Amino acid sequence: MSVFAGTRSISGVLVTIDGRPLDRALQVKTYGSGFFEWSYEGDGPLQLALAILVQYYGDQQQALSMTERFMKAIVANLDNDWELTNPQGFTDWMREKDALAKGNLRKQVNWLFCQSRGYCERLSADGCRKLCVTAGA
Repeated sequence: MSVFAGTRSISGVLVTIDGRPLDRALQVKTYGSGFFEWSYEGDGPLQLALAILVQYYGDQQQALSMTERFMKAIVANLDNDWELTNPQGFTDWMREKDALAKGNLRKQVNWLFCQSRGYCERLSADGCRKLCVTAGA
């Protein structure tokens, strides 16, 4: 289990994963200046959310699909110094949101994942949706 931690001081912010600096995931997408921030909604928190999710999922497209929601629910509410050590807490959050959406959040993420992988190139939009949602890809 990885430990994500962030500290804010007069000299700036530092975010680590297991004690090493967290990669900003600039190769995936750059929000604003590309620097990390938290405790509000904006470009810096989006960059941090993306970087955490890229590490958590190990999949850039899946991370991108969840970045804004994760930023609003988690990153925007972090204190000056924080530690995220509970991947199960994130999984529980995803399950709660999916339940509120009657399973549609999971279906939409699966569908976006299929599209990003090119599974839909030879199918109609409806055929792609059926394939990707029912297969749970």
